[in-house]
Amino acid sequence: DEPAAISYNPAGIINLPGLQIQSNVNFLSILTTFKSRTPGTVPGEKSSPTIVPVPTAYMTLNPGEYLDNRVAFGIGTDSPFGLINKFDAGHPIVRYAGWRNWFRMYTIKPTIAFKITDWLSIGGGPMWYRVFDWGGIQAYPNVLVGAGADGQVRVNLAGQHWGWQAGV
Repeated sequence: DEPAAISYNPAGIINLPGLQIQSNVNFLSILTTFKSRTPGTVPGEKSSPTIVPVPTAYMTLNPGEYLDNRVAFGIGTDSPFGLINKFDAGHPIVRYAGWRNWFRMYTIKPTIAFKITDWLSIGGGPMWYRVFDWGGIQAYPNVLVGAGADGQVRVNLAGQHWGWQAGV
């Protein structure tokens, strides 16, 4: 019953009349906590609280009588996954697991839906995934090479891929 059906059941856009546009931004407050289960060890650690915006936008078009009320088109974009956290780099719980991590991506979903009968519709289309910023920072031990101080690994990646979605 809304253009966001492009993401959760693309067959549903056949029931939307005319041109429909929907857009919003949600804000996630992300806070990650580690707690040690070993008695006598360093207590837990909390990440710095971070506000992450998650935008969405969808548009559908049902040409109505021009296509016998049996075909609808849509396009949407959203960010289905995300992560960001930052810990004190020197804390032993997160030191070698990654004390700063992030993952930012979005999708573009062109969609088409067909009304087969009055009670059955199908819809779907390709999905283009774009990871535009995925990375992390962590320490690694230099004990084996005798350097004494920890080294640091920084990873920054990006990429894209195609997938598909369908709904009934």
